[in-house]
This record gives sequence, structure tokens and C-alpha cells, in this order.
Amino acid sequence: MMKLDIFPKSVWFVAGLLVMAGSVAAAFAFHHFTRRPFNDFHSSVDIRSVGENAYEITSKDPLVDSLHAKHASHSEAAMQARIVPAFKDGKAQGFKLFSIREGSLYDKLGFQNGDVIQRVNGISLDTPEKALETYALLKTARRLEVDLHRDGAPLRKVYDVK
Repeated sequence: MMKLDIFPKSVWFVAGLLVMAGSVAAAFAFHHFTRRPFNDFHSSVDIRSVGENAYEITSKDPLVDSLHAKHASHSEAAMQARIVPAFKDGKAQGFKLFSIREGSLYDKLGFQNGDVIQRVNGISLDTPEKALETYALLKTARRLEVDLHRDGAPLRKVYDVK
């Protein structure tokens, strides 16, 4: 006869695998948005700091269209920073950034190594569905409010898209 305590452990293991798979999918969605560096020679996008945690993003074309240029390389973004799902007490908390290269898109957006991005415009990045909802929001949003944790303290960054 099977022990009753084995079933819950199996369920938790499978649930953990599903959360990890979903987090990886969400990381790819976020990475897809940021795959083209803004300092690219051919880019029509400019980022300017207008305050301690405030930025202005100017684009001739719709921002997402600029980021999805056919000549953009996946390896370019992969070399700018690493993005991994962040967990606390077994629960997804968002995405952690590390290995951020100086002058990269992430650097220009004011991110630092160890930052954990938790919410965008109030949408928590704790499930793949919410991460995809956030990605859809990025197509039309004129203002982005990004909540993150840096060195254990909350921080909000604001981006106005012109």
C-alpha cells in the first residue's frame, strides 16, 4: 500500500516544475522585449535619465516595433545581462538581473546587478500569464512603472515613452 505522504511531495515536485517552466517562459517574454540594445547604431530609440529613478524613452516608431527589428540579434541581448526567475520561500517573485554590462540597455534603464523586477504597472510578475499580460501592455503603454527590490529594499523606476 502506498504511503499517503508520498503523494503530496509528488504534487509539490510537479507544481515546482510547472512554476519553473512558466518562469522560464516569462523570462523569455521579458527578454524578447529587451532583445535589441537601445544604443544600436540603427536604433530610432533614445533613453534619457530625467531624475533619480525617472527616464524618458523617445522613439520615432512605436517602441515595440523598434525593438522587433528583423536584424536584431538574440545573442546581443544575451550578452547584455542575464535574467533568471527569482523565488523566495518557493514562490515566484519576479526576475533577477545580473551580469549587466556597462553601457547596455539594462544599464541605461538604470538597472543594477541583483535587482529583482517584481511588477510592471502594478502587474505582478509571479506567474507566466501575468508576465505575458505585461508584455502585451508594453505594446501600447506610454508610461511604465517598474517595481523592483534592490539590496532588500523596494524601489520604483518610472519610464515615460514619447
